[in-house]
Amino acid sequence: MLNILVAYPYMKKNVVETLYKNQKDIRFILDSGAFTAWKAGKSISIDDYCAFIESLPFKPWRYFNLDVIGNGEKSFENYQIMLDRGFNPVPVFTRGEDVKMIDEYYKTSEVLAIGGLVGTEGNKGFVK
Repeated sequence: MLNILVAYPYMKKNVVETLYKNQKDIRFILDSGAFTAWKAGKSISIDDYCAFIESLPFKPWRYFNLDVIGNGEKSFENYQIMLDRGFNPVPVFTRGEDVKMIDEYYKTSEVLAIGGLVGTEGNKGFVK
């Protein structure tokens, strides 16, 4: 089984078709693409992200909540919105959030992602 992660901004029609055709041989993980959008100076709408997940012709093995770079409160708000809409995203603990939020996320998820590491200063200290 091949694990494949693709960020939402890169999910073009041909990518979706290829993933769909090979779904029996892969575990597809959808990344929200928050970092990609942030680096490009763009934003991603929670409504668009949720609609995209619903429109997929197959179910991803896992998908991340739409985090907001540098804003743990908004990331958590997006996580709550997705839960309220019936989604089961992997929550993203964002660098700068209170460590107590890890326990909060574990109330609704058995796995957790850590965001805010790539392309930012001081990330090694955060991991330690």
